[in-house]
Amino acid sequence: MERLKRISIVLGCVALILAIFVPAALAAPPLILGSQQLTDDAGAISSSDEAAVIEALDTLNTEHDIQLFVVYVASFDGLDSGEWANQTADLKAKAASAKAD
Repeated sequence: MERLKRISIVLGCVALILAIFVPAALAAPPLILGSQQLTDDAGAISSSDEAAVIEALDTLNTEHDIQLFVVYVASFDGLDSGEWANQTADLKAKAASAKAD
C-alpha cells in the first residue's frame, strides 16, 4: 500500500511537470508564412494526406484564384485561434510588403 502511494506521488509530480513545461515547448507563436501553403509543425497529417492537401490547394488556386494557407500547430501560444490567425496574416502581409520595397 505504501509503495502504491509513492508511485502515485511520483506520477502526480511527473504529470505536473509535463503540464507546466510541455505546452510552452509546443506553443507556436504566429508564423511568418512563405510561399509554401501547407505548414504542419504539429505532425498532424501523414505524407499521403499532405500530398492530397497540396493538390486541393493548387486546384483551389487554379480554378478559383484563391490562395489558402493551411497551418497545423500544437498550440496558439496563449492566443485564441482567431487572434493567432490574424497575427500570422499580419506578419505575412508585412513580409510581402518588405519584399516589394
